[in-house]
Amino acid sequence: MSDRDRSAEVSPLYGGEWIRDDDLFVRSGGDTVAFQCVLPEKYTPGGSPVSVSVEGPDILKGSRLSGEAPAVPFGLVVYVSGKDLTEEDYDVDAVIEKSIPDTISEIRGVSWHHVRDLIEVRISREAVSSGLTLFEIGEILASRILHDFPVIDRVRVCLITDPETVSEQVQKARRVFEERDRKALSLHDEDVDTFFVCRMCQNACPDHICIITPDHPSVCGTISWTDARAAAKVNPDGPVSGFLKKKCLDPVSGEYEGLNETTEKETSGKVKRIALYDIYENPHTTGDCAEIIAYAVPEEGGAGSDAGPAFGLLDRQSGEEASNGLSFEELNGVTAGGKQISGFQGVGFTYLISPKFLQKNRGLRSVCRITESLRERLLPFLTEDAAEAVKRIPSGKRENQSEDGKQTENKKKTEDGKLSENGKKTENEKQSENENGKVRIVFDAAPDIINIKGKTIIRFGKPAFRKKDKEE
Repeated sequence: MSDRDRSAEVSPLYGGEWIRDDDLFVRSGGDTVAFQCVLPEKYTPGGSPVSVSVEGPDILKGSRLSGEAPAVPFGLVVYVSGKDLTEEDYDVDAVIEKSIPDTISEIRGVSWHHVRDLIEVRISREAVSSGLTLFEIGEILASRILHDFPVIDRVRVCLITDPETVSEQVQKARRVFEERDRKALSLHDEDVDTFFVCRMCQNACPDHICIITPDHPSVCGTISWTDARAAAKVNPDGPVSGFLKKKCLDPVSGEYEGLNETTEKETSGKVKRIALYDIYENPHTTGDCAEIIAYAVPEEGGAGSDAGPAFGLLDRQSGEEASNGLSFEELNGVTAGGKQISGFQGVGFTYLISPKFLQKNRGLRSVCRITESLRERLLPFLTEDAAEAVKRIPSGKRENQSEDGKQTENKKKTEDGKLSENGKKTENEKQSENENGKVRIVFDAAPDIINIKGKTIIRFGKPAFRKKDKEE
């Protein structure tokens, strides 16, 4: 199909378009199964460079002038091959996969967000009434892949709408994702001389870059160091490129000379330093597509006896809330945007398994909240002792929170577990705390108080020191 024959308008101008509920024809993801997966296959001579198939009912057929848009299961599997594509280059599949949302979102009336089995697709009534079809979406995607990745000579796109087939294929896709994650664990930052920078999220977050190292995958969780290496090789002018890490300035916080130079250059000086293993001082920035958000909970301690200031872990798919009552989307609204926010950081799953995971802040030992889905996903990668510690970490809301996520007045506990009549500490209780030398965390800057949908979230400065009350 030539550009002249297409009914769809395609332009980067539509990349940030959001389809409102009132304009929606159909949607997928969120409360329905939806996934995308790119798979390399062996190249065979002959045949068309592009083929598109649709398996299942045509979800863009018919007319709907009003009423709630249906939520349907959906799957996208893309097979790529090339005559010069080596086995080492097969790692490019994850990078092609990451580019899909940006490509399809450039179609007017189509919004496509996130990656792997977390995608959310929204298609407008206007796009459908203008003649947009699933077949056309597949052709636009295949053509862009051939254009952006010259090493690819053939693309097969399969769009799946049959519910049973979607359920079968998403399980296969998840096994692919798990194998990619396991493969990414074999190298560490000290084993290589080159790190990579990814700019794919800059359509939505112009100031954000992802630094990808063996221990630190992309914030979206899609691209590992080996994936980035393959992407830079097969598409040297693409959004992923390498740089020399140079001298290690701080092995504990993960600061490197080449990393700082690249960061300052790529962000036009807006971000000058990044510490890969620290959530408080010079933290890595977050784009709009984080897989997991680590967030500070400074009033609590972590799971380990030597843990420092605590933080929680909230993943996109769990449906749970952070300990402050915010949903993932609300917390992401604070964290995303390419700014360095002390105490808040998007992370990819394999970073949690790395020994470098926020090691400046004592890693998993400082986690005080974790979602059930993330806990179950994490346990197989941990030692027996670590797994037992993670099992004891609470999930969901605090026990003393009401339905709206706020503490109820009659359940505010004192530090020694007692309650005064109105839920506040008495002078005797305060004095008792001082005498017992309770440890608290002192921050070097006043917190910013932010109100989101009636809920309060506090951004703290980095912990300056820990101090006993009786010494003040």
